[in-house]
Amino acid sequence: MRLAKAQIGIEMMAIVAVMMLLLLPLTYILLVRGGQFNEQVAIAKSDENAARIAATANSVGRMGPGSKVVLQVDSPEGIIAAGAIGGGSAIDAEPWGELSFRLRTSYGEGDVVSMSDFPLTPGPLFDSLQLPGTHYIAIEALSGGTVQIGSAMS
Repeated sequence: MRLAKAQIGIEMMAIVAVMMLLLLPLTYILLVRGGQFNEQVAIAKSDENAARIAATANSVGRMGPGSKVVLQVDSPEGIIAAGAIGGGSAIDAEPWGELSFRLRTSYGEGDVVSMSDFPLTPGPLFDSLQLPGTHYIAIEALSGGTVQIGSAMS
């Protein structure tokens, strides 16, 4: 009787050991893929934020000087720089604006860029977009057809 109980205990330990050996590679793969998934989410959020800000800048620019909209933006981790520029000052050139976020990933640094129909300028609160978390950014149409991103909220 005692011998049968010992045999069951050894078989049970062998089954548990085999299961552990099978789960270790699976756990490693999930951990590696999990980090890549977080980076993909950060890139997608940054792309969505840039597109939303550019679309809002287009709307505010079309409404004319003095128009202002406050936009809620959820910035992910990994943003190391944000930029807003404008151009098209030549006689025949169309005005344009570019909003960009530079991200740090495991593959190196990369940019997410979105274009606007109006020249963009960074406001005093624009740099807060680099910090992770929820931000309320005012987008305001200025005289001369320029749109300011991150103007002071009043």
